[in-house]
Amino acid sequence: MKKNRSLNLLRTITFLVVLGGAIGSFGLVFQAGRNNDSVLLQLLFIIWVLSPFIALLMVNRNAKHWSDSTTVTLYVLMLFISICSLISYSGIVSIPDTKPAVVFLIVPLVSWILMGIVILLAFILSRSSNEV
Repeated sequence: MKKNRSLNLLRTITFLVVLGGAIGSFGLVFQAGRNNDSVLLQLLFIIWVLSPFIALLMVNRNAKHWSDSTTVTLYVLMLFISICSLISYSGIVSIPDTKPAVVFLIVPLVSWILMGIVILLAFILSRSSNEV
């Protein structure tokens, strides 16, 4: 029972952090593109930047049916991606001599790759530990 309470608390905290990460990322991409006259380009950047957050929130809905280890792995991944995205988009850590748009292209791509690898490994490890 206590274990379920801990997972539910972690799930709630993770959900709020991802939601905050999505809202913060939206604001930062909107601010970075404020001088761009192309509404279509701004919209495409917003969709691309928000796509990992939307995917994580959708996966989170199904996580309550997963094993505890896989669920915790997902929650750590969600926290990591949310925090790292906000740090990257804020410009605290920047690559010299690059345009700001590069960060908004690379971070979602890396997030998608990381999500695929971590979730796949978590499922494989969870499945192999259940077979033993």
